[in-house]
Formats: sequence, structure tokens, C-alpha cells
Amino acid sequence: MADIKEDCPCKNTNCPRHGNCRECVEFHVKGGKKPPACLRIQWTEYP
Repeated sequence: MADIKEDCPCKNTNCPRHGNCRECVEFHVKGGKKPPACLRIQWTEYP
């Protein structure tokens, strides 16, 4: 998992962790929240 994503799928752009996957996932795990959007969305890579 990359640390920084330019195309972060999270709709909450005011979040201080927006684009920083590692901090975002840690925040959700520690807070007992549901997984962030980037882990719930099925990514499709096109050739």
C-alpha cells in the first residue's frame, strides 16, 4: 500500500489524512471505525 495517493477516493477532502493511506487506515483501526473508502472500493486497473 502506498503512503500517498494522488487519486484518493475519499470524499472527505477536508480530512488531514486525505491522500495519506497509511495514517488513514491506522486512524480507522484505532478508532474502531469502518474501513476507509480506499479499502472498500474495488480498484480496476486498465492496461
